[in-house]
Amino acid sequence: MNVIDDRAVFTRPRVLRTTNRSQVVRFAAEIPHSGENLTESVECVLKFFTNLSEISYKKELAAYAALSEHGISDFPSVMGYAEWSAEKYLGTLGRRKSLVNGNSVIFVIMLEYVRDSVPLSSIANISPEIAKAALASLSR
Repeated sequence: MNVIDDRAVFTRPRVLRTTNRSQVVRFAAEIPHSGENLTESVECVLKFFTNLSEISYKKELAAYAALSEHGISDFPSVMGYAEWSAEKYLGTLGRRKSLVNGNSVIFVIMLEYVRDSVPLSSIANISPEIAKAALASLSR
């Protein structure tokens, strides 16, 4: 998994879900290619976690990594991850939709946007071995 490029530009935020510790927002994004002046336009979802949810953030990243290692592709792939300042978060999302205010760290997972995708919890074809590996990564 890659760190989200600082040069990525996120526009047209559409909040999909907000809790007191996390937020899921759909964006249009311009992702730069390394060493080139080219960008790729993509639809993506950014999952934001407050600093109180750092453990949940790390466990979710570990679960996606474990599923990816075992070739399970029935879920959106992780395009990147990052730790953002509250200032960068507020600049990307705007204050009116803000999850936080102040100087806290915001943890971010960038997922590909898949229309009509289903949550990981509803995927039925996960073998016991893959489920064990994903659960083991959550307990670390």
